[in-house]
Amino acid sequence: MTASGEAPSVAAQRLVGLVAGFGVAGFAVLDGAQFDDLPAALRQAGLLGRSLFLDQGDAELERAGPWLVALAQAPDAADQVFRLAGDRPAAVFWCCIAGEAVLYRHLRRINKARIPAWSAAGRSAPSEDDDGTFEAVLFRHWDPDVLGALMPILDAGQFSRVLGPASEIAYRSEAYGGLKRVPADPGWPVAPAGMLTIRTEQMLALGERRIEACRRSVASYLRDVADGALDGIAEADLRAHVLASEARARELGIVTEAGHCRWAFLMMITRGGVGTDPAVAAFVRNGARLPDEQVEDIMDATARAVRGPIGGRP
Repeated sequence: MTASGEAPSVAAQRLVGLVAGFGVAGFAVLDGAQFDDLPAALRQAGLLGRSLFLDQGDAELERAGPWLVALAQAPDAADQVFRLAGDRPAAVFWCCIAGEAVLYRHLRRINKARIPAWSAAGRSAPSEDDDGTFEAVLFRHWDPDVLGALMPILDAGQFSRVLGPASEIAYRSEAYGGLKRVPADPGWPVAPAGMLTIRTEQMLALGERRIEACRRSVASYLRDVADGALDGIAEADLRAHVLASEARARELGIVTEAGHCRWAFLMMITRGGVGTDPAVAAFVRNGARLPDEQVEDIMDATARAVRGPIGGRP
């Protein structure tokens, strides 16, 4: 797998060119959850899409699920898809010479994957009495950030299972390095039968990748909202602040990326004081709402105190 590591605008333009090279074998899978009404947006753009959730029996779930769009259906189909997706992590592009029907069947078959039961239960690691069982969960292969986190930890057989009949997958995940390409390798083994199965050591590695991505996002957010105050600060020093903020945030029960961003900002502007204030800790831990929401209240109060919005709120 290759990654661009480029600025978002450059990576986006390279993705456009890459997908153009797929020609009549190009397809997009769009994430309906990123749109108010993706089927309606596709119709308005003059595009036909096929739901990968047809058997759900729930119109709203189908609308918010993944949709396959053939890019050969109109000369401007790829342009329309890029326009619809914008900067959102809303599209994964496939190159499949075997055609739409073959790719559609494959994508439907990989809508679920097997992961260790401890992970399916929401735990970050197995316990001593883990029984080694697996559970089937939704595999959001239409989410570029999911693929950005997952693909680097897979082995050759798992790559083969994901790609199936496709010769390449391409997507842009800013959280995981920008433009990514996953070309098929003739040397890969035959894909194992059944669902894609993610092993325990891979789930642990996936958790670490997600944590690191969150840390990069927090650091980027701090630079965005610091209004130049962090210019000249070494990356090692900024990372040290992010790690210290993260440790205290976890103690307080803050779990979302947005919550970590807000807490790191508060730690920055108070030079760590908010992290040692018992009243703040009590408010965050024991407030009327979840800790992440309590931190948002503190941010709102801070914004009002300085008589202006805090730019770039997550």
